[in-house]
Amino acid sequence: MAELRIEQDGLPMRLRGVRVRRDGTLAAAHDRTVQRFRFRWRGVDFVARYRQDGQGARLRYAADFGPLPYAAETPETNANLRAIVDAAREHLGPVARIRRDRRIILGRRVPLETPVTADRLMATLATELLAVAPYLDLLKDHRAA
Repeated sequence: MAELRIEQDGLPMRLRGVRVRRDGTLAAAHDRTVQRFRFRWRGVDFVARYRQDGQGARLRYAADFGPLPYAAETPETNANLRAIVDAAREHLGPVARIRRDRRIILGRRVPLETPVTADRLMATLATELLAVAPYLDLLKDHRAA
């Protein structure tokens, strides 16, 4: 186990997936252009990945709200969920969609400023999540109904 020192105190931390360069900075242990992670926000599970390559850097995040109920079964819920997806797309662009398999997806791909740092990655993700928050809450509430 490597030890990371912060000021005078040591903070034992397992360094998996990263390596320490001679100058003390951290780098990915493996040359991967894609990094994946998961998180939960406002009771919703998200998957995310970011990629940095010769074409720049970008972040993709998504939450799956499950299948759209059939109109014959629950016409009001079906109409409400479609209206939420349409409103999100009208307001924010292609951030919500109903896939061919009828699954409701909230998320999109956004550019990242390079070089990618943890601060830039989290700031971009937070900005995106705050923008979609009202639609996320509406989708969550109508799926529970």
